[in-house]
Amino acid sequence: MKKIYAVIPFLFIGTILFFSCGGGGVSEQFTRELNEFETAWNNTAASFNAVMDSVKTTNEGFNACGEQMKVPDTLTERLTGQDTQKLDSIKSSCSKHVQGVAAIMAKLEKHKTGWDMETAAFAGWKDKVLKGSIDIETAKKDLKTYKTKLDETARQSDEAYAGLTELKGKCAVTCNTYDGMVKEIATRTEEPRRRGR
Repeated sequence: MKKIYAVIPFLFIGTILFFSCGGGGVSEQFTRELNEFETAWNNTAASFNAVMDSVKTTNEGFNACGEQMKVPDTLTERLTGQDTQKLDSIKSSCSKHVQGVAAIMAKLEKHKTGWDMETAAFAGWKDKVLKGSIDIETAKKDLKTYKTKLDETARQSDEAYAGLTELKGKCAVTCNTYDGMVKEIATRTEEPRRRGR
């Protein structure tokens, strides 16, 4: 009995040391760092997905706008040769805007494929770290690698948002120019051939 009672204090102390390190030898500080990084990872993912949704919506809107950009049949008789050239130029600009958004969308979709895989890998990696399956020094190096991947996703998101904002501004100018031109043509009361080209 004395031997059993003598062993109990050592077991108790060992248990305290084990849990004070966060389980598996992981310190509370590193565990906190992992949790904070996971929050940053999830926030970045949410921002990336929001930008991607915005690009997708804009892409659909640009395509619809481009298809509708034509002078009503009731006004075609009033067009001059100069009008046709201007309209062609406007349509060309609109087409470039559509292509620009499509390119941003394609780039985001490509990055998301890898990002989703990294997200799954990170979850499994963190679980192993907390269980002590990965030594701390290796875990710290791995975390730096994950931080680099996080920064790259944030950069991609910011770049896509900036590009989208720029294209939306250009599109607004193009659409306003088109609308103004159609309104001006609609005010004409004579056909070009009667007034001379």
